[in-house]
Amino acid sequence: MGSCYPKTGSSSENSFMNATFDLTEVYKGQLSLANRGIAIVNQQYIVVCDELKTSETEANVRYTLLTSAHVKLLGDGTAELTKNGKKLILKVQEPGHVVMRTWSTASAKDYDAPIPGTTLVGFETTVPEMTETSLYVFLIPEKVTNKVIFNDMQLKKWNK
Repeated sequence: MGSCYPKTGSSSENSFMNATFDLTEVYKGQLSLANRGIAIVNQQYIVVCDELKTSETEANVRYTLLTSAHVKLLGDGTAELTKNGKKLILKVQEPGHVVMRTWSTASAKDYDAPIPGTTLVGFETTVPEMTETSLYVFLIPEKVTNKVIFNDMQLKKWNK
């Protein structure tokens, strides 16, 4: 199964299995650079890193995750997702001090198929003009919450 985004790198190393993608074309006119990396760390949890660069205007960025789990907002950039007795922690490491929220998946548009029993969870942030920034989001199963290590590592170093 292929991807519609250009893959810029990958690694199948068990301690940091990952893939990186160039999403700049998707955000053309809104961001001058958009790269995403997704990694499974030590086969225990997931980290998603987005590297963004704005042009002459600021950008409002919304980060969302579609889920059928029950969502409990915990504050401090953290949400708890529960389904079938299992818990997953959604933790925003960067930018700091974001407010997590939820959005309905119901659409007013006729052409959008309904997705019953789902919610969008995430945050919004504003990136000032002419700014480079990174967003780091962790998806952590409850049983490994104390094993998470934050490493502010640029995507270009992920596959070295």
